[in-house]
Amino acid sequence: MARELGLAQRLSPAEYRELRQRRERADRGTRDLYERIKARRFALLDELHALNRVEWHSHDAGSEHPVTWDALAMVYGERPGILAELTILENCGAADLLRFLSAGEAARQAAIDGVLARGGVYDSGQQFVEVCGLLWDTWGGAVGLG
Repeated sequence: MARELGLAQRLSPAEYRELRQRRERADRGTRDLYERIKARRFALLDELHALNRVEWHSHDAGSEHPVTWDALAMVYGERPGILAELTILENCGAADLLRFLSAGEAARQAAIDGVLARGGVYDSGQQFVEVCGLLWDTWGGAVGLG
């Protein structure tokens, strides 16, 4: 319609080529970010599943087993950080994710600690997403909190 009204401008071949290259770079950057986030999420989910299995075996072994309490201490010590990082990866906007993934280990850990201290993050819709919105029962299933 804009072209019919004479409002649309025609791009020169050089301008069109520049615009196309800019879009291709943006698409590549988006795909790269998606792949980095997906790989990290799967790694964190694998860690979470491993912790769930340790927790399940610890409960199965009983409180009298010599390694039960150390195993449970490890599970409950590591799980909050994993859930906080998953919360960041699944709910933050692209700019925040780029900063998070590009930061050094200390800065990423500080961000995770901040999420844990606040109890969650604000998603792109400005809704607060709680880290502790899900608890894991002893069988590894999600239990929602109201």
